[in-house]
Amino acid sequence: MFAIYLAALQLLIARWSGENKVATAVNTADRVKPQFQNIVGYLIASVPVYTEIQDNWTLNELFFHGGQEFFRRLCPPRFVL
Repeated sequence: MFAIYLAALQLLIARWSGENKVATAVNTADRVKPQFQNIVGYLIASVPVYTEIQDNWTLNELFFHGGQEFFRRLCPPRFVL
């Protein structure tokens, strides 16, 4: 669901700015190592999400490409099991 909201926000920013390349930042808890799971504090990483919106895309294509880019940025290959 978050990827849909992110794609909608990127579309809104693209329409307002008149640009087809949009960059947004998503905050995520960067606690991938087990020893960090119980630490209380501000372990947050900002993950940049870049999307190039094509004029001929349908809304489904935007959600697909935006969501794909979001998960590619959120789960880089070093974190995938």
